[in-house]
Amino acid sequence: MDSLTKHALVHLRRVYPRGTRIDSSNMNVLQFWRNGSHITSLNWQTYDKSMQINEAMFVGSNGWVLKPAKQLGLGETMTGRLRLVVELIGISSCE
Repeated sequence: MDSLTKHALVHLRRVYPRGTRIDSSNMNVLQFWRNGSHITSLNWQTYDKSMQINEAMFVGSNGWVLKPAKQLGLGETMTGRLRLVVELIGISSCE
């Protein structure tokens, strides 16, 4: 698990449910968010515990939450400002 968490410090990771499942259940989003995954795919047809946690975290927000300082490689606490540099590789419009 440590190597997976360290990988997430420098790489974006999306998580999808197993492709062979036949029900509409959602995976445990907390398990994947805790190991540093950035995006977890959810089935919006099922309003289960994972969907409720997702809604509680992101409703009324910009759709993202800053990772804890430890996962950002800043130790246990973060002081001051943090500069974020992003390189966009692709983007699309829904219009």
